[in-house]
Order: sequence, then C-alpha cells, then structure tokens
Amino acid sequence: MRVRGTPPQGDGRAEGRSAVIAAPGARATHPEDGPKETDSTAKGSTLRSAVVSLTHWNLFKYVLLAQFYLVLALAYFYVIPDSYPILAFSGLLFVWGLVQLAYRGLVGVIRQSRTVSVGVAAFIVGITCWMYLKNISFSTHLWDLGWVMQPLYTTLYGHQFFQLHVSPLAYNGEGVSPVSAGWLECCSPSSLPLLTRLFSPFLLLLLPFYAILPSATTLFVLQSAALALPALLVFNLVADRSKAMWASLLCLGYAPLYYVAIFDFHTEAFLPFFILLTVYFLEKNEKWFYVSAALFMSMNQAAPYLFLLFLPFIYFRRLSVHVGTQEGKLTLRAEYELRRRRFVIVPALLAGILAGSAYLVAGSAIGTTPPIASLSAPVSTLLTNLSTKVDYALLLGAPLLFVPLLEPVAILPGLAWLGNVFFTNYFAYSSLWFQYSMIVAGFLFVGLAAAVKHVDTKFLKVGFVLSLCIFAGSWAHGSGYIAGTEVPYSNPAYAQLVQVLPRIPQNATVMASDSVFPALANRLGTYFDPNFPPDWIVIVKSDNNVFIQQPFVDYFLSTNNYTILYNDSSLFVAVLNS
Repeated sequence: MRVRGTPPQGDGRAEGRSAVIAAPGARATHPEDGPKETDSTAKGSTLRSAVVSLTHWNLFKYVLLAQFYLVLALAYFYVIPDSYPILAFSGLLFVWGLVQLAYRGLVGVIRQSRTVSVGVAAFIVGITCWMYLKNISFSTHLWDLGWVMQPLYTTLYGHQFFQLHVSPLAYNGEGVSPVSAGWLECCSPSSLPLLTRLFSPFLLLLLPFYAILPSATTLFVLQSAALALPALLVFNLVADRSKAMWASLLCLGYAPLYYVAIFDFHTEAFLPFFILLTVYFLEKNEKWFYVSAALFMSMNQAAPYLFLLFLPFIYFRRLSVHVGTQEGKLTLRAEYELRRRRFVIVPALLAGILAGSAYLVAGSAIGTTPPIASLSAPVSTLLTNLSTKVDYALLLGAPLLFVPLLEPVAILPGLAWLGNVFFTNYFAYSSLWFQYSMIVAGFLFVGLAAAVKHVDTKFLKVGFVLSLCIFAGSWAHGSGYIAGTEVPYSNPAYAQLVQVLPRIPQNATVMASDSVFPALANRLGTYFDPNFPPDWIVIVKSDNNVFIQQPFVDYFLSTNNYTILYNDSSLFVAVLNS
C-alpha cells in the first residue's frame, strides 16, 4: 500500500519534472476514492467546467484592464468624446481590475511582513506629502516632471500620441540652435512626434492612473510606491524570516531611494520594483513573470540590454525552481553553487565594465547615450573624475554592506552599468542625486536577497545601524539639494506666480521657464519654440534654463506687441496684445 500523494513504486515518470503543489485546503483525489463517474456525468462535468472557465472572474478582470485602452482609442479617434468623466471612470475600472488581480498575492505579502509593510506605507505617505509641498513651492522642473505630465495629458485629451511641446535649445553666444534630445518629441505645436532616444513605452501603463487624477501628485504616489515596494519583495524572496526582515529594512533605508524619490519623476525609479517583481514571479513559477519582464524592458532604451545580462541569473534560478525530486534539488543546487563560486567577483566586475563600455560606445555611435569624451581616449575618460566615480560606486554598495557582491551573477547588469559610468564624463551618471542610481539598485536588491544566506542575522542588524548612519550623513551633506518646500514663499517670484497663473486662460499658449512648466503642463499650449510667439511668457529668472530662453524673450518682444506685467529681479511676465 502506498502513501497517498506519492507516485507508485517503479514509476519513474515523476522524476525530473516540476513538483505540482496543491492549493491550500485542496484535497488530493485518486481513482479509488468515491464512486466512478459515468460517461454522461463526465460530459456534464466537462461542460460545466467549460462554462465556468469562460465566465471566470479572472477573465472579467482582464477585460477591466483592456477596456481602458479601448475607450482611449475610441476617444483618440473621435469616435466618443474625450471627456474627463468618461476616461476617469474607465481608469477607475482599470485600477479596480488591477487590484483584484493582485489582491491575494499582495495581502499575503503584507501579512507575512507587517513591520516592513508599515515602513513601506510610511515611506509612500511621507514622500508623497514632501513632493506635493515641493511641487506647490515651484521646486519641481520641466526636466523631468513636466516632460512626463504633458505627454500623458496630450495623449489623453489632445489627440496627440505622447507629444511634448518643447524643443530643447542651446545658446552658443551668437544664436540658438535646436538640439536633438527629446522623447516622442514635438519641436513645435504643429509638427509630428518623432521617436527619439528617451522613448519609454512603460508610460502607457501610467495613462489609466493619470486619467483618474491628471496631476503631479498622481505621479508622486506611483513613484514612491514603486520605490518602497521592493522592500516587501525582498522580504518574500528570503527564505529565512529572521534575516528577511533585516534585509528588507536595509532596502527600505537605502539612501539613494530617498534622493531619487524627492527629485521630480523618472521612469528609472520603477526599475527596482519590476526587476524584483520579475524574480518574485520566477520563484513562484507564475506566468506573470513574462509580463513583469516585458514591463521592465519597456522602461527605457537601456533596459533590454540590462535584462539580457540578467538572463544567466534567471537561468540558474529557474533550474532551482523547476525540479522534481529532492535528489534533483540537491544536485542542481550543488551545480549552481559550483558555477557561482567559479564566477568570482573580479571576473564579474571586469565583465561588467567591458559590457558597459561596449554599450556606451555603441550608444554613442547611434546617439542613444551621452558620448564619452573621446572614443579614441578611453583611458583619459576613465581617469577623469575617477575619485568621484569610485565614491559613487562605494556609496551605492555601502548601505547594503556590500553583501550583494557575494552573488556576482545577480548583480552583473548593475556592474555593467557601473562600467558605463566609469567610461563617461556625464556627471549625472556618477551622482547619487540623479535617477540613474536606480539602474544599479534593483540588481543590488536582488543580489542582497540571494546573498543573505551567507551572513548571519547579527551582521545584518549591525549593518542596518551603519546604513542609517550613512543615510543620515549623506542626507545632511545634501541638505541644500533636499530643501525646496516653502509655503508661504520667501522667493517673491513664487508669491507673484500664485497670483499670475490663475489668470492664464486654459487655451492660451505659454512659454514657461523650468520651475513654472509643471504647473502649466496639463494643457496643449505650453511650449518652448522660437517659431510660435506665445500668448504668455512666464519666466522665473533664477531658473536653470533662463540663459537659453532669454534670447527668445528679447526676440519676441522686438517682433511682437507684448504688455509686460512683471519685470523685476525675480520674475518676468508678459502677455501678447490681441
């Protein structure tokens, strides 16, 4: 007599196959259990199963997701009105379907990690409130908040597919010339969009949320959630629960998360969440692995290249999931450990630097990445600001105690990006204050989840205290950058802007400087182009791009009839006379 739930003796077909785990509460059935079904009963059961499959709630949830894009397409082509009530209601249905799909998994994750869940909720609420104050304090920017807000708005309500009505321009002291640096860019309100180097199909996923509340606050909530949720995913990827909490707290206290969270809005901020979600679904052996991987690769032009370098880790991880017997598990784990130990840190680091450099050189040739100083002088490029680049790499790893280095295969894509950083002089790549640190952080989190088994819990506890010290020190060092939430306003320009902006009609065209653009991004007529004199000119003179816009202001004033409303040391406002 055999034990129920085990294969019959001599049946070798089960070996080498994936173990099928029954759902909780499910009862295994066998041929000898209960009365046998007749042919008619079996046919009826099959018919009922087919009907249930066709009307299953999951199918309806997928319909809820798809209906938004159908409604948007109909509105885009003028089949139905593109009114806010219609698109907002459709967006609510989309979000409801998404919540229903994720409910069980999300509730399970939260229940297992309540302490971390409280920290995640506090992060989301705190960062969202901070960014809301920063936005109404005119401390957000055209690059990179306004450039997301306006394309989302023009797609929803302007019948323009992700058009940004801004043409980046450079002023060389003698004149102005256009610079090709846009994203589905529109160089003037009447031109067609162009696919350029900052294309991010991932923004299609943000449209339903933005349709519900077309506001910068919506983007802040989504971004802060994407930055905080990796801590929960790390918790559920670590088998040892005593280590899992401390590993997730290391992620939640990771200093670069906060720097990116308070710097406008960037698609790179979503990279850690989706790469960890991909690994989570891989561990659970779920079909959503492919959806999450596709979303990760749609973030930006570098993401497919990073995912390609991540395939070795996914391959070995999948081997450990898709096994049949316990003997098979032990064999595959031993093989994985052997391969991992052979793939030592130094070769992985060198491979990463070479891969990153190859990507950079190829990207420079086709204009998809900032070029290195000279393709013929990589050594001099490497040595330029080398200490800053080394400090950057150290500060990325130190808050995690460099534990991810114990799993170099997992962090290979991050090492490749660091190779890119070392061979470029583009300062934003080697600064914790910019969004690009999240390209490395996602893979460091995966490496941390895989490597905590090599360290003890006490080490993680002490490390958490050290990471908090690193966080506090770097936060204090960057206090000047972090500042920018002031209500009431000490800057007189912002106090005057609060009075000026409500006076601008919704259908008016506006030339706005950097800090003003996000407040006017939800309209079709906010642009920056020398060929179309705007109805309004609103310039905060302390903005970074004023030196670019000033030649246009002078040109417009000399060739058109404008009434100047404000012109002091801080603010310039003019309106075109009809």
